[in-house]
This record gives sequence, C-alpha cells and structure tokens, in this order.
Amino acid sequence: MKICLRWFIAFLLILAFSSFLLILALPFLFTPNEHKAFIIDLVREQTGRELSIAGGLQLTISPGLNMTFALEKVRLGNNAPFANSTFFESEQAKIELSIWPYLLQRRLYMTSIIVDGATLNLIRNKEGMSNWQNMANPSIKADESPKDKTTAAESKQKQPSLTGFLPHVTGLDFGKLNLTHVNVRFDNRQTDKIIVLKDLKIRTGRLMEKEQFPFETAFNLTLDNKDQDKPVIIRSGDIVMQGNATLFLQDPHLLLEDLRMETTVKGKTLPKRGLKFFVAGNSDIQLRQQKITLKDFSLTHEGMRLQGHGTLEDISSPRFNLSLKIPEYSPKSILKQLKSSLPILQNTDPFTHLRAEMQVKGDMERAEITDLTVMLDETAITGSIQINDIRNHPAYAASIHINHLDLDRYAPPKKEAAPVSREEQEEFVAEGVQLEAAAPIIPVHFLQDLLLQLDLQLDSVTVGGAELSQVQIRITGQDGKIQLVPLTAHLYDGSIKIEASIDVTGDIPQLQIKPYINKIQLGPLFLDMTGKAEISGTALIQADINSSGLSREELLNHINGTMQFELLNGEIKPVTILHVIKTTLAAQQKQETPPVTDGEATRFVRLTGTGIFKDGVLYNEDLMAASEIMQMTGAGELELARQQIDLKLNISLLPSYLDEDSELSGFSGRIIPYKIFGPISDLSQEADVITILRTETWKEPQQGLPDHNNQKSSLQKKNGSAASPDNTKKMTEGD
Repeated sequence: MKICLRWFIAFLLILAFSSFLLILALPFLFTPNEHKAFIIDLVREQTGRELSIAGGLQLTISPGLNMTFALEKVRLGNNAPFANSTFFESEQAKIELSIWPYLLQRRLYMTSIIVDGATLNLIRNKEGMSNWQNMANPSIKADESPKDKTTAAESKQKQPSLTGFLPHVTGLDFGKLNLTHVNVRFDNRQTDKIIVLKDLKIRTGRLMEKEQFPFETAFNLTLDNKDQDKPVIIRSGDIVMQGNATLFLQDPHLLLEDLRMETTVKGKTLPKRGLKFFVAGNSDIQLRQQKITLKDFSLTHEGMRLQGHGTLEDISSPRFNLSLKIPEYSPKSILKQLKSSLPILQNTDPFTHLRAEMQVKGDMERAEITDLTVMLDETAITGSIQINDIRNHPAYAASIHINHLDLDRYAPPKKEAAPVSREEQEEFVAEGVQLEAAAPIIPVHFLQDLLLQLDLQLDSVTVGGAELSQVQIRITGQDGKIQLVPLTAHLYDGSIKIEASIDVTGDIPQLQIKPYINKIQLGPLFLDMTGKAEISGTALIQADINSSGLSREELLNHINGTMQFELLNGEIKPVTILHVIKTTLAAQQKQETPPVTDGEATRFVRLTGTGIFKDGVLYNEDLMAASEIMQMTGAGELELARQQIDLKLNISLLPSYLDEDSELSGFSGRIIPYKIFGPISDLSQEADVITILRTETWKEPQQGLPDHNNQKSSLQKKNGSAASPDNTKKMTEGD
C-alpha cells in the first residue's frame, strides 16, 4: 500500500512538473503572430469592427507562472455608420497575468495593465447615434425599429456578469493599472461641440473586487465649438485628481471616496492666468444604470465654496437632480484676490456678502431651479426659475420675490462737472450728449429671440433716491414682442401704473408706453432724487405715447401721443413770476433790484393742461393755473431731445393781492405777458412789463382767464380728488 501511495505521489509530482515545463514551453510552442488573422476575425465577428495589428504580438511566461501578453500598434475601426475612421488605436499595450490564482482559486489575476500612446475617438452624429453603441451586439443596426431596439436592450440586461464571460472564473483581480499619453476626443455633431482629453494619465494600486484601492489621474480638458458665433467661455482646463476607489463586478459600480481634484480653467473672458478650483467629495458610479450619485461634494475657488449632493443619470442623455448651497462669502474680496475690481460705485460696500441655496434638476432640454434663496448684501431673493428647450430656443420662466433692492447702492457715482460758462456748457452738452444719445440702447437681436415670462415682486425699491413699495412687475416676451403688463408700485402717498410694449419684429423697434401717476407727492420725490424740492404738489398724470428707434436720440425724436396732467397745492421754485415782474419794474423805474427771498417761488392751488407729442416735441395750448395771488393761462412747447422749453403765459394778478402790495397796484386789471424759455436746467424768464406801462388798455381781471376754482379736471373726476369752490377758497385763504 505504501509503495502504491509513493508511486501515486511521484506520479502527481511528475505530472505537476511536466505541466510546469509545458507552461514554460508554451511561448516556444505557440507563436501569437501566427494567429493574428484568427484574432482579427474574432473581433470582427463579435463587434462588427475592423482590427489591425501592425506591430508584433508577444507572449512570455516567467518561472513564477506570470504570463505577459504585449501588443504593438493596434487599431480598431468604427462601425458602419462611422466607417473609414478610427475608434481606438494604441502604440503599446501590455497585460501581465498570474496563473497560480487561477489554478488554485479559479480567480483571474491581472498583475498589471500598461497602455501607452492610446487614442479614443467618440462620435455622436446629428441623428443621435454614437460610435460606441452596440459594441457587444453588432447585429443591432441603426435602422432597426424601436421595438427591435427595446428587445436588444432587454437582452442586454439579461447578460451575465463580467466573470460570466470566462468559464469557471469565480472572480477578477486586477493589479496595478498604468495608462500614459492617452487622448480621448468626443465630437458631438448634434450640438457642434468638441471635448478633448489630452495626455491622460491614470495610475492605480491593486484593483481587487470589493477592496478599496488608491488612484490618481491627470489630463488636460479642452472645449471647443464649431459654431464661431457661439464661443465657449471655458476653453481648457488642467485637471489633477486622486482618491480611493472600490470596484464591484456582480452589480457593476465604482465607489469613489476621499476624492480630491484640482483644476485650472482658462478662456478668452477669464483672467490670463486662469481660475483655479478645488473639488472634494464622494460618489457612487452605477455602471449598468449609468447613474452617478454625488455625496457631499464641494467646489472651492478662492473664498467661494459650492456644496451639495445629488444624482446624474444616463450618460448619453444626461439628467441631473442636485441640491446646492453657497455658504456666505465676499465677491468683492475674491475679485481683489484675482487682481480685479468692481467699477467705482456710489456705495463703498457693495457685493460684500453673498450666500445661496437651491434645488436644480433637469436634462439637456430642460432645467428647473426651485427653492431658490439668495442673500446679497441686505437683499433677500426667493423664487423659482425654469428654462425649456435649452438646445434649440431657450424659453425662460421665473417667479421672483425680493424684500428690498437698493439700486443706488450699485450705481456709479454722480459726477460733478467743473463750473463753465453757459456757452461752453451748451457746446459741451451739444457734443457729448449727442454722441451718447446716438448709441444704440435696444438689443434687437437678443429681444427677437427672447422667450420670457417673468413675475417679479419687490417689497421696496430704492432707485435714483426715490423710494417705491409694493412693486409688481410682469414681463412677457415672445416672437419679438416684449410686454410689460403692467408695472405697479406705491410711492409718496400715491401710486404708479405703467403698461408698455416693445416690438422688435422689424429692423426698427416700436415702443409704446402708457404711464398713469395717481396722487404722488412731488416735493418729497424731488427731494429724495435730487436733494432739492424744486417742484411740490400732488401730481395726477396720464399719457399714451409711442416711439421708434434704436438710440436714445431716435426714440426721443420719434415720440408721438397724448398726455393729461394736473398738479394740486404745490409750487415751482425755478419759476419766480412775482420776482421777475418786480425786478423788471425796478429796472424800468431805475430803482434798486429787490432781493431774492425763499417765498419767491410760484405757488398754485391747481395747475392743469393737456399735451400732444409730435415727432419728439410736446405741444400744449391749454395750460391753466390758479393761486391765491394770480391766475394764468398759457401755451408752449417742450423739445424732448434738447430739453428746451418755450412757454408763453398770460398772468393776471388778483385784486386781493394787489390791495396788499402797493408796489404792483398799477397792474390791477391788466394781463401781463410772460415768457419761460431755454434749457430746463437753466431757465430764462421775462415779463413784458414795459408794454403794459406804456399802453392805456385796461382789461377786467377775469376777462379771457378761466375761473380755475370752479373747474374740475377729468383726472380729478376719475380719481375723486377735485376740490370744490368752497374748499379751494379755504385753501387759498389758509395760504
């Protein structure tokens, strides 16, 4: 029995030794280059692609039973729709396998994989078909019906796991992976975009299934657009990435942990040295489901950080669902670190605080931002935004609420011009303003393509010093027609409503505006906006105007329409009718010119009139005003572009006032011609006193002048704000 056992053991040893010698002799007995044709035919049968091996095939086995298989100058062509082009090519590829794990445990152990000088060309044509589709199912053609494709997709789901392709293999075990000088090019002909990964390097530790391994990679990413009219903002980026990964083969997915990435992006509109970003986080890549789950990732640039989590699905037609957060930071300080700066503004501390949170979901056709919360300085913004048909013709829809917006905080400072003569000022204005006014201010091409629906609510707004509250704005844009329907707001004890539209379907924009101002107090308004209450009173104004043009000058010169206005219980400080009359009278009588006092402004109980806009000029023929000391009628015109006024008035001083002012008693019963002319910023005024003093014509005070105290304007009738004759008399006596 012992002898038999010894002979059996000896037989096994001889068999093992013979097998060992046979394995070592395998490279001498088997010549890989003689089987190139078989390998090429096999690849053609399995993938439908042409394989060429210009270099040699090498097979070596070491005494430690490590088998090395090397290929040189390998090229794999594309499938039928992309024929005559290369899908993959490599200068050198080497795979080393350990035979012992397979003999003992039925595990396939690739101790190392080395690829150098490889190029991968990915293409998606205008029909949406890609050259990497159907790699394992070449029988599926591009012209198959959806039903056939669904069947193929279902059969793909029934394929066995990766280890099922190898008989009796219980697992895969990869050694170190080393890829160098690899280039990947993705040509998306649907979007005319090209993405290129240059000089890709990947190095890993031992790749064991369900075991964590380290990895590091570096490459240059370049983005380009075939459409020169749509240049990309970011053209290239140098990316370095490292972390730990775990590979699962039964349910194929890759788990990335402790991921750290550094990238420097460059572009025409970016700083010359580029922008540097740091990315950190964890992710789970589901290979079969084509789904990436991002866990607690962060993107950092200087002092700004973007945090979030979410999912990305379907690589061929990406869908995303992300929760994003931007912790508070200072945009102003980041610009300073980038050696850039904001333009000089009125306020010294704009853009010092910014934070935001939002939910972002969508795909390549549609994106939606919900639960939006932004805090910029002292402004809180909430709402939602939608973008549809992103690829072809983006349509925007937004619903935004803002607590308070101080536009003056972000406005440039007001420039105070050095004092000059009136002639120099007029010449300067004529040249400078003309150049500014001629510049186009309406972006026609942008508005022609704009699809927009905006609902904006603001609790309060500060603009030009004026304070507005309860502001509501609704804007729609479609087919080259933009409508403001309407803008409403409360301000200075009154309200404003503006309906407007702009039509850019033609080469020249057409503009229509219907403003309606109801009971606004002009005194506080002018005081806040200019620092001076040059005009006061309660204003009621209604207009319907239209215009056309591209520049400010064209729009002002083409204004046509009508308006109606009424001012109650106020004054106009630049118009000093009594002072001008007294000064002219004193000069005629060679007396001392009376000093200017604070009470010289022209006051009124009511001032009404209508106007007609024609080719940029406002014409008025029915100006009427009444106060406690005078009544007046008038007519004139205002040239909007040049801001020049030419107004002729007929003034009648009331007997009740003349009884108290003996100096002007000679004007009792007379109508005084009065002119107001020149630029609005520097009015000239003249009273024709000399003609009155030379004539013997006497007229009754009321002759030719309406009784304003007994009239009720259409605006007052509409708003119920008319003062009765008794009330007007009381107001007059009270003043």
